[in-house]
Amino acid sequence: MNYTKILKRAWHILWHYPALWVFGFLLAFFGGSSSGNSPSNGMQYSFNQKDFPGWNGFQPENNGSWNMWIEKINQYFESHFGAINEKTMLMWAGVAVLIIFILVILGTILNYVAKTAHIRMVNHLEENGEKVSWRKGFKWGWSVSAFRLWLMDLLVVLPIIFVFIVLFGCAALPVLLGITAGEATTAAGVVATIGIVLVIMLLAFIVGLVVNLWMKIAQRVCVIESKGVIESLKTGWQDVRKNLKDTFLMWLILIAVQIGFGIAMIPIVLILVGLSVGVIGGLGLLIYSVASNISIGLIVLGVVLLVLFLAIPIAFVRGLGESYYESVWTLFYREIKTPLHTVIEAPATE
Repeated sequence: MNYTKILKRAWHILWHYPALWVFGFLLAFFGGSSSGNSPSNGMQYSFNQKDFPGWNGFQPENNGSWNMWIEKINQYFESHFGAINEKTMLMWAGVAVLIIFILVILGTILNYVAKTAHIRMVNHLEENGEKVSWRKGFKWGWSVSAFRLWLMDLLVVLPIIFVFIVLFGCAALPVLLGITAGEATTAAGVVATIGIVLVIMLLAFIVGLVVNLWMKIAQRVCVIESKGVIESLKTGWQDVRKNLKDTFLMWLILIAVQIGFGIAMIPIVLILVGLSVGVIGGLGLLIYSVASNISIGLIVLGVVLLVLFLAIPIAFVRGLGESYYESVWTLFYREIKTPLHTVIEAPATE
């Protein structure tokens, strides 16, 4: 297995096949207080000096100005948030849950479509030397193979997650039994629980690694060979067993690449955070200075803009990494099936 050749080829594909960036971006983007009754029967919080324990040492002569600032804060919350009652909060909560539910479904669909498209586009490039546009990639991704990938995860990943939830629940039994019996938690019970949890965590890591490698290969069997769910899982498992050493070493190499990529991302993230806070914060101050009233809608809009302004560039950079990793696994799969060969590249079709 020529790992260096695979890594170099994946790097070349990344920078010479921009249509893949779209799908890499999609893969990256979609991984008590006190209350009282106000005049409007809403929920309101009134600040006092107990909320700021670090300021209890104020001198008596300064208490007047301090109380004035507290009063201003209370007036602001009264004027802007006093009209929010329980029904309004429930309505907004329901809308938020509905939006989140729709986004989760949409994100799940786009994730599997993007993965299917990416695998097919890289495989097609290696077989025919032809690059296709991202539009054609979407057509390839919107297929029965994407649905099969979802079914594979449903059949394999969800049952494993459920089993480990049960195991972690069982790990707490030594402590829970002592509490149920009305006895104080003993050191032996705590030690036993910690020991069991550590063993389960180790087991979860091993099982998770095996399943991850298995699914990487099975997904490519499904997409490239157009096999069904069960057949793809069986063939993928057989391929992993036959090439266990190479598959594990490829995973270790990519872990090292991911660590290096993560370190390189740190300054980029810091710069993006600074730019996002500066731009959105400056815009917020501008609106605050010219607007006579700041509504909750504007506050929510500001938060959403801040999240998007920060998330989209970071997702794009992470998407380059995701595109590279997916290309590596597709090339690796082709290598264990048929030795990797150099292809003559054709210009991208629009």
